[in-house]
Amino acid sequence: MDISNQPLTKSERRELRRQSRADETASLRRRQRLKKTAILISIFFVIAAGIIAIARYAANQPPLTEADIVSRSGLHWHPEIAIYIKGMKQDVPAAIGLGLVHQPVHTHEADGVVHLEFSSLVKKDDLTVGQFFNNWGKPFSRERVLDYTNGPDGTVKMYVNEEPNDAFEHYVMQDNDRIEIMYD
Repeated sequence: MDISNQPLTKSERRELRRQSRADETASLRRRQRLKKTAILISIFFVIAAGIIAIARYAANQPPLTEADIVSRSGLHWHPEIAIYIKGMKQDVPAAIGLGLVHQPVHTHEADGVVHLEFSSLVKKDDLTVGQFFNNWGKPFSRERVLDYTNGPDGTVKMYVNEEPNDAFEHYVMQDNDRIEIMYD
C-alpha cells in the first residue's frame, strides 16, 4: 500500500504546520543573526578607520615643544577685549563660543570679558586673539577687523595694557589683559 497518497490525519496536519512555523522561526533567527553580525563588522571597520585617520593626523602634526605649552593642568583667565570703530565702541556679544560645543575660549556676558577656561594641556595657540575671533566667526588681522579693512578710511591698531602691540591675531592673551582693537 502506498502511503504517500493517503490524506493526512488531523494530528499530522497540525504537526506539519508546527514544523513549518518552527522552520520559518529558525530561518528568521538566522537572518537576524547574520544582520547583527554584518552590523557589528561594519561598526568595527568604521571605528578602525577612525583610529587610523586620527593616528595619521597626529603623525603629521608638528612636535609640541615646551615653549609652546602654557600649562599642563589647565587655567582660568579673564582678559578683556574692546573694539572701537571710528571711536565708537562695538559690542562683543555674550555667549561667543558657547552652544552645542562649549569652547574653552568664550564669553558669558556682553561686557568684553573673554573667559579662557581649560582643564588640561594649554598651548599658546589656544590663547590667541585670533582663536577668539575664530570662535566668534569674525575676521581679525593686522589688515582687517570685523567688516573694516585697512585703506583710506582707516587702519587697524591694537593696544595691550595701553601699549601698542603688533602681534594682532597671534597675540597670546594673558590673565587680566586689557586689549583694545581700533580702526581709525
